[in-house]
Amino acid sequence: YALTADALLALEVGLLSEGEIYAQKAFKLDPDLADAYNARGIAQIGRKDWREALERFQTAADLAPGWKAPLINHELALFISGKGDNDEELGRIRSALIHDNTHLELLYIAGRLLERQDRLEESAAVHTRQIEVNPLHGWARFDLARVLFKQGRIYSATTIWRELMDARPDFREHCIHPLLDAYLNTGETGKAQA
Repeated sequence: YALTADALLALEVGLLSEGEIYAQKAFKLDPDLADAYNARGIAQIGRKDWREALERFQTAADLAPGWKAPLINHELALFISGKGDNDEELGRIRSALIHDNTHLELLYIAGRLLERQDRLEESAAVHTRQIEVNPLHGWARFDLARVLFKQGRIYSATTIWRELMDARPDFREHCIHPLLDAYLNTGETGKAQA
């Protein structure tokens, strides 16, 4: 388990080869360790070997029935592979959400996909849920404001962007331009100048 933890940490910071080495060592010690298969699957995503990644995740799921991570990773690998149209991509994310509707990123991805399909009400609802699941998710807040702006809910959008700039200075450069557009659209030139 320690080796698979090392593998996941290495993969998290982008050390693909090192992550693969740790996962392989864990696999050699215990060829039936679901965690090692899962880590190796994540490494295969990094290599863009989708078939191998899917096989690894399926094996991990078979070895550890009830463990949700490899099932989610399986759907994410299909999504990341880029095969399929918008509806298929959204279907994969929704399938992953069936396994974990409190995942720290899946709702955000779903919100972006729904926005891309111009399903703004659904997108706003999903981004709102993402913020409930992960209150520190700055991009979910930013994108929720953008969706609200597209819906004509400019006051709500500007409130979110201002709060995000105050809470997260690293988002200041991202928020300033849409906030300026919002103020100019509503004729609030004083706020736009400020």
